[in-house]
Amino acid sequence: MSRVLVVGGGFAGLACAFRLRRAGRDVQLFEAREEVGGVVGTHALEGFRFEDGPNTVPSTAGTFLALCDELRLRDRLLGSTEQSQERYLWFQGRLQPLPRKPSSFLKTPLLSWKSKLWILSEPLRPGRPSTRGTEPSFEALLQKRLGREATRRLAGAFVRGVYGGEIAQLGARSAFPRLWRMLEQHGSLLRGLKHARRSSAKRAREVGLEPGSLVSFPSGLRELSDALRTHLGASVRTASEVRAVHAHPHGFRLELSGGRSSEGAQVVLATPARQTRRLLKQMEPDFSLESLADIPHASIAVVHVGFAPGAIGEPPRGFGFLVPPEAPEGAPRTLGMLFSSQLFPRRAPTGAFAITAMYRQDDSFPTDDDRAVDLARADLALALGRPEVPAPKVSRVVRWGEILPQYGVGHRERVLELQEQVAKSFPGLFLAGTYTGGVSVDDVLSRGTQ
Repeated sequence: MSRVLVVGGGFAGLACAFRLRRAGRDVQLFEAREEVGGVVGTHALEGFRFEDGPNTVPSTAGTFLALCDELRLRDRLLGSTEQSQERYLWFQGRLQPLPRKPSSFLKTPLLSWKSKLWILSEPLRPGRPSTRGTEPSFEALLQKRLGREATRRLAGAFVRGVYGGEIAQLGARSAFPRLWRMLEQHGSLLRGLKHARRSSAKRAREVGLEPGSLVSFPSGLRELSDALRTHLGASVRTASEVRAVHAHPHGFRLELSGGRSSEGAQVVLATPARQTRRLLKQMEPDFSLESLADIPHASIAVVHVGFAPGAIGEPPRGFGFLVPPEAPEGAPRTLGMLFSSQLFPRRAPTGAFAITAMYRQDDSFPTDDDRAVDLARADLALALGRPEVPAPKVSRVVRWGEILPQYGVGHRERVLELQEQVAKSFPGLFLAGTYTGGVSVDDVLSRGTQ
């Protein structure tokens, strides 16, 4: 019995099953929902195209591009529009462009001159991080390198947009391993980022894409999950919830919804932390699983709004904007807003405008969809400096709940200990959930591939 059972049909599970299938292994993938793709989902509404999860992938995402090649999707890739390179931060009651060049960095009102000089002198400070002792928070690491103002205002806004959380809650090495490696290799964030930009530009040109560009597909990122499912064919079992995992001398047996079961030699749990903990606890009640139980998650809601052609007048140009953690009262309540119709061609009818706003799904977020849309409209009006914006032509509200794991201080070590514990107790069982590290599309695909 050499079959591999993959639990979870998100990008990690799909990439894992794809790689096993390409290697000639017998594999079955089980997904509780009717569709695969996990948080990746593209929806078309009256000529608008919205992404419920990630919207873009960097043009240098190696695992993503390799999959596109193997699935013959490379010719389907779309590069982001030139106008989407402009990004904004809500600051002093308006949208301020984020600097893209050294000249604009010197002129930006987002930082004081003291802060700018501290950043420019960053390569002169000792910078190689120590692997001894407790991992620093991302906030503590950046404050030492870039100063408090830039850390809170710029990096704090970035963390809210990516993780839906706060910068003080994340571990420097656990949440941002690439930046950590930059410091290890170059002793400076600025030197590391400069080297990374050169390498990224070279890789982008090698695959025929513009340096710094983002990519997707004409029909959205769902094209990749659809292609993976087509390739896997009958190996994918949707509407198949895994109720329990049992180990036996020759492998594992899955208990499935509807009284069904399946057996295999190995199991990959590409499932969220809560579901993984439940399955492992059933296998071994004495397991110490605090590392899974204690992982905080950000609860997120996404609001899509599409306006009819001409309704907004001259729409703003750019990718969108972020709101820093210390924004004063009266600032937009959104963590960040994408001008989604501006990212790629044909994401909205000609002359139309669309946004995607991300919110914390807490007690203050409306339970009614219409009120949630009104909140996004109010935030857009603030961003545009207008009293109000008109009613939309289309809208969609997605309440993800606890969706984004927060990789806190010491998270990496706790996950490694958990993986060692599982490998020792249940040889042949592997963990590939997002809680193990990395929330980007390429991180998730890479984890499944590994």
